[in-house]
Amino acid sequence: MTTNIILCATFLFHVVCFSQNHIEFRNILNEGNYWFYEQNFDSAFFYYEKAEKLNITFYPEEVHLYSRTLWELGDRKKSIQVLTIHEGLKDFFLRDTTYYPGLSSDERVKIATSLKKVEEDLLTDRMPFYDSLTKLDQMYRTVIGYYKQNSIEFDSILRLMYHQDSLNFIGLIEEIKKNGYPGGYLMAPVGPGVILLHSSPEWLLNNYFVFMNEIQAGRMSFFDFSRGIDRMFVMDEKQRPYNSYLPVEEMDVSSPILVFVNRCSIGMSPYYDVYIPRLYPRGMTPTKSKLYDYYKRSKHNFNCTRIR
Repeated sequence: MTTNIILCATFLFHVVCFSQNHIEFRNILNEGNYWFYEQNFDSAFFYYEKAEKLNITFYPEEVHLYSRTLWELGDRKKSIQVLTIHEGLKDFFLRDTTYYPGLSSDERVKIATSLKKVEEDLLTDRMPFYDSLTKLDQMYRTVIGYYKQNSIEFDSILRLMYHQDSLNFIGLIEEIKKNGYPGGYLMAPVGPGVILLHSSPEWLLNNYFVFMNEIQAGRMSFFDFSRGIDRMFVMDEKQRPYNSYLPVEEMDVSSPILVFVNRCSIGMSPYYDVYIPRLYPRGMTPTKSKLYDYYKRSKHNFNCTRIR
């Protein structure tokens, strides 16, 4: 219990050292998203409107959740305005067949062509770096399985793999300091997130504030960060501060409250585990966190916007 209290205090202290605006924005949207998927559109609208007033760019899928909420509430004019004012993914809109009933095909085409793909520049400019991370991370892992453990060949490749992991981490830190976290809030199949998983706990800890700065600036995937931290603690103390790396069930979490506080302290949803943005048909939700039911049972006690 003592360890949990210290961990919580440490994480919160580090977050407080930064401006809270972006994290506040994320937590407002966390609540809006929760109520959207609960089909409580009045409550969802309350939080989306509140988030909009902070003048921070919505993530693409949340543009659509906000727009859908407005459509459900009968404000079709603003629903379309939200789609066209906020940068979104036109593919999201084109694949959306369960919302916007009554919208004509001509109107759909007009809206879709006016939206921008926000990843285009990112993918064009940063894809070589993504590719290099993926190839270097997997270079030795794809062949080590062919050798018998504890053999000379196996041990040699293992040393090379660990050395390459160190070089990859150094390269990632240099890229972050130069251009920001590659991939933004999106989580690549391998890419930067796996580099964190394969780094040493000491290196991750020593660069903690580098990553926190990217979180605060809205450039880093919450899941890349949280899984890296979780793995560090799983290796050391069998704990998961964010319960996002090899997550365990509700009954096996030592402190659901701690997980809630830690997730909200970086603006990460405690309700859903979302790795990549996608659409969900009406009535379906993203993958719920292992503690979703726990938080829902006592929702009056759990609200991300109350975390200070």
